[in-house]
Amino acid sequence: MDDLPALLRSAPIFAELDDAVVRRLAERCVPRTVGTGFTLFRRGDPCAGTYFVLEGRVRVYRTSPDGREQTLTVESSGRPVAELPLFDGDPYPASAVTTAPSRLIFLPRAEFEHAFRTDPEVAAAVVRALGRRMRRLVELIETVAFKDVAARLAMLLADYAEREGV
Repeated sequence: MDDLPALLRSAPIFAELDDAVVRRLAERCVPRTVGTGFTLFRRGDPCAGTYFVLEGRVRVYRTSPDGREQTLTVESSGRPVAELPLFDGDPYPASAVTTAPSRLIFLPRAEFEHAFRTDPEVAAAVVRALGRRMRRLVELIETVAFKDVAARLAMLLADYAEREGV
């Protein structure tokens, strides 16, 4: 991966950071290229870090005791995967597998914690990203609680189309 800082900047959480900050973060990241069906982590694994999807897709899912799988999200270009355990220290709450050949950036947990503690610009970017994520969750709760099935399906399809650029 030729220009890791530019690739890292493609993730919305880092898009507004100063170039020097992005370069420092890029030095701490590990680029990975994997094929379809590669398991990034399983539910219950200790959090080693987080991934950012540069190209490809990652399906995040949970498995019920009887073996049924429920997809929680499918992340694509520029999106983080499993950032929650970076903050609470708990294991990964779900499993993640690539559904297409993918180029990823892996940010180890220790490196993230160091950047968060020592760089106010990184901390502010993370807080903004968490705020956006919380806002989406509140909207999701409202949708599930107050919308009928047809309206929920229409919103889901519109969101998917927007994320995929359709």
